[in-house]
Amino acid sequence: MMDRVYRTMRPSSLAFILWVLMSCGGASAPEEQAFLFPVALDTTYGELPYRNEKWLGWSSYYPLYLGPRRDTIYADPWLKYSQGKPNPRSGKGESIAAQGCFVDWMDERDFRSPDSSSIAVYVDTTRIIANEGDNFDQPEPAFKAFPVFLVNQGPDTLYVGYGKFLNMIMEARTETGEWRPIEEPFIYMCGNGVGTIVLPPGFIALTSAPVYQGDLPTECRIKFGLVTSSRFYASIDRHQFESKFDENGNYKEE
Repeated sequence: MMDRVYRTMRPSSLAFILWVLMSCGGASAPEEQAFLFPVALDTTYGELPYRNEKWLGWSSYYPLYLGPRRDTIYADPWLKYSQGKPNPRSGKGESIAAQGCFVDWMDERDFRSPDSSSIAVYVDTTRIIANEGDNFDQPEPAFKAFPVFLVNQGPDTLYVGYGKFLNMIMEARTETGEWRPIEEPFIYMCGNGVGTIVLPPGFIALTSAPVYQGDLPTECRIKFGLVTSSRFYASIDRHQFESKFDENGNYKEE
């Protein structure tokens, strides 16, 4: 049927449809076409809900893999706790690759901060894995999420996070077209004992971006420092651009 439809279309009609698909996200952006996504698999969770937020939330971009590029990558939610040691639940872990990416807080080496020439961020909207939300000390709850890949494409080992978190937030377009954050970075109350996450040359990090559900259809993107991913489509709550606290530090009424 589709073949017959294309055959009866005039070339100008077909060109218009292809232009609409490109404009609306039906085709990948040129920079994402150049990056061949690894297959990200998550076997830890079953059916997952969407994430619903009423206000500006905390980012929760835990590393789920740190290491050389592979064709297939299994998301490991234990990695942020084990920091490269084997997962006691399975006896497995990214012990060789990830150990070099978690650096002790007393380490005196200086690592380069990434920029747009050395790091890239890609979001794979064709697959769903889990994001554990901002319940930082428990493996539950978990939400639908898109795989996010952080790629070191430069010659230096790069600083990409600290503690259990990669330095990412999500931004969305307001109804007036302005890009504004809908998440803010998690900040440790005390930095003592908090180590660094680094990414050596050629390594990639896998994390997950929660799929929000709300009353405002919009465009979103992942921001890592000054580097942003391509846009993807989601729906958020209109209040996610605002803090849940007023200027006096009191909770706002919903």
